[in-house]
Amino acid sequence: MHKYGKIIVGFELKREERKLSWPDYPFIIDEVMNNKQSVVQYQDINMDIFTEMRSAKESVVVDVREGWEFDEFNIGGVNIPMGEVHSRVGELTDFQTIFVICANGSRSKVAAHFYGRTPILANSTVFHLKGGILEAEY
Repeated sequence: MHKYGKIIVGFELKREERKLSWPDYPFIIDEVMNNKQSVVQYQDINMDIFTEMRSAKESVVVDVREGWEFDEFNIGGVNIPMGEVHSRVGELTDFQTIFVICANGSRSKVAAHFYGRTPILANSTVFHLKGGILEAEY
């Protein structure tokens, strides 16, 4: 038993008319408090898919690396350092699609998890660039 409820493995859920299964989400927790399921609502994507999708209408690329890292090398987007992800979430409410990136995918996965569970972004689709922008450097 997890401290927030039981962890359910091997599930399938439907979000916005597309079926997502276990590989799409790291986990789902049945929250005992409100008897609701809390879902990590983001998807991992690779660089090829990111490149195809990033120019979608009403989308934003959020780079969660530190400012100096962003200045050193970036692939575009808005720089919201990991330490400011919570305080600057309001800047993303106008976007339907949010792509979260960082150097190797670690920080961006944490930020994508947060964005996917943030109520004011409930109408947004959140994508995480697996492997980060290091995958983009040639």
